Parts: sequence; structure tokens; C-alpha cells
Amino acid sequence: MRFLSYLTTLLIAVLLSACGGGGGSPGLSSGPILSTTAPSSLIVPVGSANQYVINGGSAPYFVKTPDAAIAVGWVNNQTLTIGAVNGGKTTVSVVDSGGSQVDIAVTVGSSTALYTTAPATFTIAPKTSQTFTVGGGAAPYTATSSDSSAVTVALVGGNLTITGVSLGNTATLTIRDSAGVTLTVAVTVGSAKMSITPSSAKAFIGDVVVATITGGTPPYRALVFVPDAITATIENQNQLTMTYQRLCDPCVVTVFDANDQSIAFTGTVINGQNVIRLSPNALSVVETDTQDIKLLAYGLAAGPMQVFSSNPKLLKATAPTTGNAVVVSTGTNGTRCVAADTPVTITVLDSKGSVGTAIITITDNNGGAGC
Repeated sequence: MRFLSYLTTLLIAVLLSACGGGGGSPGLSSGPILSTTAPSSLIVPVGSANQYVINGGSAPYFVKTPDAAIAVGWVNNQTLTIGAVNGGKTTVSVVDSGGSQVDIAVTVGSSTALYTTAPATFTIAPKTSQTFTVGGGAAPYTATSSDSSAVTVALVGGNLTITGVSLGNTATLTIRDSAGVTLTVAVTVGSAKMSITPSSAKAFIGDVVVATITGGTPPYRALVFVPDAITATIENQNQLTMTYQRLCDPCVVTVFDANDQSIAFTGTVINGQNVIRLSPNALSVVETDTQDIKLLAYGLAAGPMQVFSSNPKLLKATAPTTGNAVVVSTGTNGTRCVAADTPVTITVLDSKGSVGTAIITITDNNGGAGC
């Protein structure tokens, strides 16, 4: 009887050993551990689908996706597919029939935070557009304007186009990615301050003087207060071209932009002529204006021309290879900043030794404190 009891106990032990012992969960695989070829965390763009291989564990496998609005997953035999739906973060889990689980952290979007190359605050001229880039975050993006009567916005892919509508108004632009992250851009509709180079010029009767307009909002128009002394037209969109016709000191030409912002040019018409004439022969520019200045030389003898600057550190002069236009540009200092109004004499020497001069005065507009 004691032997029978011992035999029964031994048989039970053998049976339990054959079933995998008394511990653990029923059905757990004694083979390789469940794994996938997917990394433990991955970043995928919206609308993409990526495939990976499932290894180990106990088939069949299935997928848990707690937030299908961001990413979904499905299994076909040992192939795992993860599809990106909308921007955000979630976890996709692979589970085998024995209950083993592998988690994959999924970020739908970009590893770079949402950004735009548009400045946080800027001014745009009315009836003009500027284009910037939107990137990072989770595409696709949207953009809206708080006041489309002041500023409109269009977003195509990653190209953000901002258009000014009405002068003097403001609007806030909101850029949003598909994960709900937002950026804002404050836009003011205004105009860049107008400037004109040169701002004044003295020349002889019959001379043509050209000044360059910058800033404001084209198109420009010119108003002459003494129209029989100076005629003025706008050419090449931003050039004020004037012909001096009779003695006048001073003659004011006012340039207006499309929004009636204005700037004045002061002309002085003088009598007589030099053997060589430089037109204009006296002009002024502000120290912050670094545009090239064009002087026209008249009465030159045939042959090569030489030009000189009395202060090449501030202004340098270049003789033309053809024609009669002397170009004056910023000198070796690389700047026109002056501590006080500073005259610079430009001298022209023709092949027969005749001389002509023009005086360019660089005006200090900051009390000697620098540009």
C-alpha cells in the first residue's frame, strides 16, 4: 500500500514536469522571446505606413493601439504595419497568444519642433507679399489671420505667403500643425521709410540729374513746385530724373509713394559752365545711405578719363570704360559714417588736362554718435 502511494506521487511529478511545471502562465512559449524589428521608439510623418517583422513569442499575434486617431497597427502573419494618422504621440503594442507584449513609442510628426522663418513681429507694405517657410512639428499645417481685411495668409505645403491689405492695420497670424501645436506672427501693415539719393543737387542749366528712391510703396510720382525751372519724371520705377531748365535756388521736388508718404529733393539751378562739367556738381547724402552715386561728365576731350576722390576712405570714384558716367561708391572705410557734415571733392581729368569737380557732402544725422 505504501509502495502504491509512492508510485502515484512519482507519476504525478512526472506528469507535472511534462506540462512545464506548476509555475508560470499556461501557454507561454519556451522558445525565443517576443520581439520586433521596429525600434523601441520611432518618428514617422503623417500619412506614412512602415512595416516590421515580428520574431519569437507564440503566434498568432495581435496589435493594441490605444489612440487610433494618431497611429494604427495591424498584423499579417509575422508582418507588423504601423500607419501614421495625425500628429501626436502614442504607443503601439504587439501581443502574442501567450500574453507577452512589446511596446513601441510612436511619434507622428517631426523630431524638430514646429517653426516658421517669419519673424514673430514684422511690418509689411500694403499690396505686397512676402513668403516664408513652415516646417517641423506634424504636417499638414494650417494658417489663419485674425483680420483678413488687414492681412491675408496662404499656406501651401511649407510655403507661407503673407499679404498686406490695408495700411495702418494689424493682424495676428496663427500657424497650427496637425498635433495642435501653434505659433503666432504679429503683422503690421505699413511702409518702409522713404529715402532719396542724392537728397539735393546743384547743377547748371540744361543738366540732367538722377536720384534714386528707396522705401515706401511703389508706384512713385513727382510734384515740382516750380515746374518751369525743373522738370521731373519717374523712370525705371525708382529713378527721379530731372532736367534743370532755368535759374532757381532752391527748387523743391517732392516724391510721393502709393500711400502718399513723401520725401523732398532740393535742387539748385546755377548759371555758367565749367570746361568740364560734372552734373550734379554739388550734392548731399546722409551718412546711412550707401547707394552708389552717378555723376555725368560733360565737355570731355576724346581719350581716357581719370577720376580722383579727396577722401577715398569715405568715397571712391570710378571712371567709366565707356560713356560719361562717373560712379561714386563707399570708400575703403566700408562706411560713410561721419562725426560732422563732411564734404568730399570728386575731380575729373580728361586727356587734355582739363579739370572738372563736384562736391558731395556727407551729412551727419546722429549728432556725431555714429550711424
